[in-house]
Amino acid sequence: MEFDVPGTLVQLLFIRAAWDLDGPPGLPGPSSPPATGTSTRPDSADLDAAWSELWWTAARGEHTSDAPSWQTVLGVAGLDMDALREWSNATRQRINADVLGQGRPPQSSTLASRTHSGEAAGLSSIVILPIDGWYAARVTPHRLVVSETTYADDTTWAEALAIQ
Repeated sequence: MEFDVPGTLVQLLFIRAAWDLDGPPGLPGPSSPPATGTSTRPDSADLDAAWSELWWTAARGEHTSDAPSWQTVLGVAGLDMDALREWSNATRQRINADVLGQGRPPQSSTLASRTHSGEAAGLSSIVILPIDGWYAARVTPHRLVVSETTYADDTTWAEALAIQ
């Protein structure tokens, strides 16, 4: 079982906040809104659609080395790259330490029980994201994307596993 906090998805959450993009219906904003620094939305009519396409490709884990990166598709003009890196790195480190329990003894981590229940539900990959409140989407038959809140709570975790 793989547990991941993909940098691409965290960076896309920053961009969504920085550029005030809509994103897919039902996808909450970041659980702790990023300080976006000097970021400003560029003039482009296709940003929302391009962002959403990048989001779902990355969420499904379909990004390959020959696929265009978000930098190529969206560009970096209008993004405060220092603010993006700072928020992305700090957020991923926090989730890895506080949510996934890296660095803690196994008995104090929920990782073992989540691994067992996830595998029993037919999953091989769990993506945990810094998004607000309850969120779960089975983006492929074997990959589940959840919010930190959903992952951390036994009841909401069970609800997420039931999503097909």
